[in-house]
Amino acid sequence: MTLRDKWLKAWHTLRPDQRKKLVFVGIGLGIVILSLALYKATRPAETTPRQKESKRDISLDKGTLEKSLYNESTRQIGDMEAQLKAVKEQLAALQQDKKPKNDETADLAKEILKTSPKGLSEKQPEPAKPAAPSRPSSYPPGIPPLPTAPSSPPVPTASAIPAPSKPEVYGEIEFVSQRVEKKDEGKKKETTTIYLPPSFMEATLLSGMYAPTAESGKSSPMPALIRIKDLAILPNHVKGDLKGCFVMVEAHGSLADERAHARLTTLSCLTRGGQSVIDQKIKGYVVDEDGFVGLRGKVVSKMGSAIARSLVAGFAVGFGDAMNTSAVTTTTSGLGVTQTLDTDQATKAGMGRGIAQAGRDLQKFLLDLGKQAVPVVEIGAMRPVTVVISEGVEIEIKDIPNTCMGGADRCGN
Repeated sequence: MTLRDKWLKAWHTLRPDQRKKLVFVGIGLGIVILSLALYKATRPAETTPRQKESKRDISLDKGTLEKSLYNESTRQIGDMEAQLKAVKEQLAALQQDKKPKNDETADLAKEILKTSPKGLSEKQPEPAKPAAPSRPSSYPPGIPPLPTAPSSPPVPTASAIPAPSKPEVYGEIEFVSQRVEKKDEGKKKETTTIYLPPSFMEATLLSGMYAPTAESGKSSPMPALIRIKDLAILPNHVKGDLKGCFVMVEAHGSLADERAHARLTTLSCLTRGGQSVIDQKIKGYVVDEDGFVGLRGKVVSKMGSAIARSLVAGFAVGFGDAMNTSAVTTTTSGLGVTQTLDTDQATKAGMGRGIAQAGRDLQKFLLDLGKQAVPVVEIGAMRPVTVVISEGVEIEIKDIPNTCMGGADRCGN
């Protein structure tokens, strides 16, 4: 009887509840064994502990560093001595190669000096010093310069050479330069300016005007001319001589106060000699003789007749529409408004339409004419006024050379 049969016999002899418990125990043991197997399979392998590195103390000799430095310095000195010796040998060889050439050149120079005429240069120049060994020259040392050939002209004397220009001394520095004559250029015209602060002056309105009062009057003001008749009163009781100057103004009317408000544009003056002119833009206004700003005037309106004619044209339009309507029968029903023209009244309807259309065109023309005939403020000429300069300005005096605008009395003719 095998071991398997014994296990089966024992299994069959057990009760059902014992079998159930045994199965649960087996399942539990299987799970435990499987968990242990998986844990060992996934666990990293243990690494052997690293052995501690043994420390070794190294002791240096106290004279090791000095010895190494000494040896390195000795080696470098030896290399430099070898290089210097090689350079000396090369220099000696180079001088030995050039020595015969120097001898030949010296002999040639002596022969030329013997054949040269007297009076050129009896004293031979000193031979040049040989170059230093560290900088060998490309030319052999000791060669004297060649004298001038016999066919060359004689050297000019010091008297034939022109004397140099006298040096100019500035401090401790001398400058020798050739003076260049400059042509006198015409001097630039110098401009003279004077400042005119805010001030006022008595004047006279030379030209009358009709200042428009509509909005178009501000965009297109009416010009006028004013002449200053007395000295200008400046701040702090100072007076300026602007007597006789002209001032241009631009004015527009106002129905609110029935005045013409003028603003200054330009100031024009001429000097007594007639050779200088002032033409400057200025800012300011004009005060009437009653002390109020603006010139009091009379309001003139010519638009009444145009309005009356436009009213008559409107009556004509109404009469023509009435004649046209009386010749037409109007019927109102659920379908809308129906107009029926009576054939007997056709002439009357045509006349009504013609009168109405002509009246509308005439009325439009008269309205446009009435818009142009806006009210104006009438200002008379030769009226005393006061000119006020509201903003200070730099006045430029322009010179007119070789011209006199003052007449025979002022120009001396």
